[in-house]
Amino acid sequence: MTVTVTDDTPDTPDTPITADAVADRPDREAAQDPRVQQVSERLILVEAGGRRLITDAACPHRKGLMRYGHLDADRMLIRCPLHHSAFDLRDGGRRVAGPACAALRILAELPEGAPVPPESELRRLEGRLDAAD
Repeated sequence: MTVTVTDDTPDTPDTPITADAVADRPDREAAQDPRVQQVSERLILVEAGGRRLITDAACPHRKGLMRYGHLDADRMLIRCPLHHSAFDLRDGGRRVAGPACAALRILAELPEGAPVPPESELRRLEGRLDAAD
C-alpha cells in the first residue's frame, strides 16, 4: 500500500510512503496488544498499558480462571468471567466492582522486554500464594 503525503511548501515534492516504512520508523512506538497468558498452573502474565504483571490465575472471590476474563487495557482493569469482579491493576489488584472479596494478588512486575521467568522462579512465586492463604 502506498500513501502520498503532500506538504504545502512549494519546493517540496509529493513523497510516496509505504505503510511498512511508517511502521519501521524509529520514533514510532511499537503498539503492544493487551493480553493475558497462562505462565504456570497458578499464575498468569497480564500485558497492558506498557506493564507486564504476574498475578494469581484465580479470582479471589470464587476461583474463576482469570485467563478467560475481560482485560480493559485503557483502564487497566481485569474482570473475572464468573461473577464479574473487577480488579484495578494500577492499584495493587484492588477490587473495584463485583462481589466482595480480597484484591487480586499481583506477585511481580516484569521489565519491558524481559522474558517470562524460568519455571523455578514461577514456583517460588506460587509459593507466595500458598503463604498468603
